[in-house]
Amino acid sequence: MHLEEQYFDVIDSKTENGIQKVPIADKLLPYYKNWYNSCPDCEYLLHTEDGKRFLYRNYYDSYWTPLVEQIGIDRTPHCTRHTCTSMLSEAGVQDTTIKKIVGHSGAMTLTEKVYTHLDMQVLVDAINKTLENEDIVIADAESA
Repeated sequence: MHLEEQYFDVIDSKTENGIQKVPIADKLLPYYKNWYNSCPDCEYLLHTEDGKRFLYRNYYDSYWTPLVEQIGIDRTPHCTRHTCTSMLSEAGVQDTTIKKIVGHSGAMTLTEKVYTHLDMQVLVDAINKTLENEDIVIADAESA
């Protein structure tokens, strides 16, 4: 977790170096801080009650499935990537920035891969753009 810089690392991801840097929107940062501070000795952002790595299958069965059933939609976690990409595009974010955020380095041109170095703040600003005009009500981070 890199809360001061507003991002976290996904380790063992499908990226070339195995690490995907994920920017955190300003509106969501208090939730990440609250969750992370609730278990300061935990190595993982998503973890079990005893601080161990939270496996995808556990997340899917314990959290995702009950949530989508409760709100009555038929979606997979991968659908959130499509939604994020669409929201970034609709907010006018440059394609290179979108590819970097969603981890599509394979879709980048040689110029984008070699010569484009995006500062994390650029990625955070892009994520923030997606929430600027959204009527999103976020509960108090302390009670979430």
